[in-house]
Amino acid sequence: MEHNKSSFMFQEPVDEYDNEAILLFSDMEDLQQSQTIPNMENHKSLNNIICEDEKKIDAKINFNNLKIQKYIEICNSRIKYFNSCEGKESYPHEYEDLLQRWNLEKNTWDLAKSIYSIRMYDYNSALTVTSSNLTNYLKESLKEIKTDYYKVQKIFEADKHLAESLAIKTWLENSAPKTRYIETRPGYWPFTKKEIEISNKKSETNKTLVTQLDPDATTRQQKNLAFEDQEYERLMFQSLFDYLRRGKLRDAMLLCIKNDEPWRAASLRGGMYFFDNNIDNNSIDSSLELSASNNSNFLTGGNINRELWKYMCSAIACDNNRNIYERSLYGILSGRLDEALTICNTWEDVLWAEITCMIEQNLSNILLGSENMFEAVNTQSLENSIQKATVSSSLADIFFKLNSYSENEIKKQISDPFREVQAALMNDNFNDYIKNYAADLRDRGVGSFDLQFLRFLVHLILITRQYNQPIDEMAGDSIISSYVQALSLSESHKALIALYASKLPGNLPNLLYSEFLTKQSDGVESRLIYIQLAEQYKLNTNFIVKNTALRILENHCYKSYNDVMNNELEISNVDGALTLEEVSLIRAIEWLNFYPYLYSYSLLQVVSLVRKFMIYGRVNAAVALFNSLPDNFVQSSWRYAALGLGSINHGDFSVDNESFKSLRVIDQSKSWGETLKLIQFITNNPELDSSDIDYNLFKDTILDEDSETQQWPTAVISTAFYEYIQLLSLCDGIIAFNKYKAHMKDKPHSDNKSEWFMVAIDLTNSAENIIRQRVLEADWLGSSVMLFEKNSTQTEYRNFEIELLRKQYIPYCVFSLHDILFESHSYIPRNLKRSLDIAQLVADDTHNISGELTATSNQYPNGKMHKFLQLIRKSALEMLKEQEQ
Repeated sequence: MEHNKSSFMFQEPVDEYDNEAILLFSDMEDLQQSQTIPNMENHKSLNNIICEDEKKIDAKINFNNLKIQKYIEICNSRIKYFNSCEGKESYPHEYEDLLQRWNLEKNTWDLAKSIYSIRMYDYNSALTVTSSNLTNYLKESLKEIKTDYYKVQKIFEADKHLAESLAIKTWLENSAPKTRYIETRPGYWPFTKKEIEISNKKSETNKTLVTQLDPDATTRQQKNLAFEDQEYERLMFQSLFDYLRRGKLRDAMLLCIKNDEPWRAASLRGGMYFFDNNIDNNSIDSSLELSASNNSNFLTGGNINRELWKYMCSAIACDNNRNIYERSLYGILSGRLDEALTICNTWEDVLWAEITCMIEQNLSNILLGSENMFEAVNTQSLENSIQKATVSSSLADIFFKLNSYSENEIKKQISDPFREVQAALMNDNFNDYIKNYAADLRDRGVGSFDLQFLRFLVHLILITRQYNQPIDEMAGDSIISSYVQALSLSESHKALIALYASKLPGNLPNLLYSEFLTKQSDGVESRLIYIQLAEQYKLNTNFIVKNTALRILENHCYKSYNDVMNNELEISNVDGALTLEEVSLIRAIEWLNFYPYLYSYSLLQVVSLVRKFMIYGRVNAAVALFNSLPDNFVQSSWRYAALGLGSINHGDFSVDNESFKSLRVIDQSKSWGETLKLIQFITNNPELDSSDIDYNLFKDTILDEDSETQQWPTAVISTAFYEYIQLLSLCDGIIAFNKYKAHMKDKPHSDNKSEWFMVAIDLTNSAENIIRQRVLEADWLGSSVMLFEKNSTQTEYRNFEIELLRKQYIPYCVFSLHDILFESHSYIPRNLKRSLDIAQLVADDTHNISGELTATSNQYPNGKMHKFLQLIRKSALEMLKEQEQ
């Protein structure tokens, strides 16, 4: 289906009036979500609903109707705004179009409420009358009913299509635009009467003026009324037709009576179906809008021979000498289309005329085929002109005719998106409509569609589901997904995404919301709000934050290290600015750290990302990542698990619990969940011997830890934490070295030398201690952090990165340590000899340093040992020089 691409194309950013409407509708959806309402079963299980109590069905319908009524009130508020001076001044060129759009939307909501209420009763009704057995059912059931009035009631109860048609007719009448009716004028043709009196006094005859004042005088004499009366009659017939068009036949009759034309009121009242309470022993249903009167006190009433009345109305409609509005008025009452179609200027007018005549024809055919108390007058011998416009027998036929309409203005109205939806609802093919719309969305992209109409369609899909109406789930979900994507493109509507994503099935809401979060680059506080909204609407935040982080890391992280391996390592300034990509990667980790139970999961992503930063020399990014972690990020359980790997040479992560200092019972092959339970048990029972504990004592302990992480081997967590400490130590060492170098460049010439020397000594000692003790002497990223898992590409890649880091930073730290000791010997003389002693540190196989100096690469085909030996030679020569002096 091709949708209108002109007035509803999304061409520019959403304006304020759109924002308010979108927010108002979302508030209603949010309010409904927070209320306790009857459970709405999936439409695929409608058979389960058939046996429900009618009160429950009524409750559902009433709740849904109330919700739609709130939507209508929102539309009315927008209409009121655009009718106001403020609205017209703010949108001088658009307000008329906007008024039309809001009126169309309001009318569509009203139509949905009317039709869905009927259909929901039909789906839940114990009485099921199919199209195939409807004729037989009516034939049998109408035998027991004597009068037409109650027969018509029975017909509407049994024929759901006819009942829906009546609801549509009522909707078309209620939604018709307001019009001005002619004022009443007591006195019957006063100007004609006066002219006749004047002519009689003067004994003069006006050949064009009627000489008698009875209602048929103009037809019988083929003469006219006085001009004033003739003009008033024309306007009065127009008002009478407008009353009928708006379902106000009583008001039309009242106008006739007030104008001293009671006979005309009687002619309009002739369509009332005959009833007699004494015959049928029933009471009149005053709510049935088939008669001109709702007075239930009558024992009998209506037209016994209604077919004869219809013939007379048709005869008036066929009279070319009469006013077109009079002909159209009686034509519609008799079920004729020809005359009415000539004055129908809108799609709604044509549809109303078609449906009104269709209902009249179908009812007449059924009633004429049933057994009656009175035999209808045979009108076959009476002749009226044959209709050119055929009355349709069904709504489908009507819409087929409308789609082939030749009138340009009406063809244009038919293509309006809201009218397309109205037609789909009335013709019961809304399913096909949303399938086509969803296909258009996929083909053209959400940016080509009006956000306001998309918002309307999403809410209509949601309310359709609540009414238990069959709807294509895939197409509906596709449209809702597109709306979520459209909201994500608007700065004003991001807070609504979680609400609408929650309307989708399965894991789709979480995937969509995760996709949205990957594009958010706000601060931590702003992004935390998005997570809180996801929690509010019961999305799977655990999956969302993990998927968001992984998607960002996969999309932005470094893909290859070939350029690094072939070039000299360039270490960034610790205080240097981060790239946008680095900021995005750090914020990916922040998504995980919103939840403390995901810290263990986050730990692996942190060390993985730091490895990648450091391989590229982006120390500033690594430091920024460490600084972004929560204060409570490091867990005591990690420290205890890592104790079995070796000494933890980092004062910030010391283990104070005496029971754990000798702990060696942790089996690194056991799952992290089992290890956590063990640690908690030992913490809560410090008096027990930690070397002999039965795991069955605490196997049922409930952990506040990510379920996925609990399945990992403990070795994954313990080695990751050990790696975390060593990477942090390297960053601390580089920071200390940079501070030392910066201070050395800022050496004063004369004043404050003593103070400078004091700071220099502190910086020198600090940098040396960190690099020596926490890196070079700690078997930095050595075998203790390696994982060995067969056929694991991920483990192999991790080990490759660790080996690459050692080749890069072990030589760097050796050279930096020599720089510190050698350059500081002017104010710490002993450091010169200590710079020479680095050779012993390198030669010590327990530290695994020499292998990284002898490792070859494209940049250093003979390794870096030669460079190191030059530094040692430099220290030796300086010592000889000083000894000579």
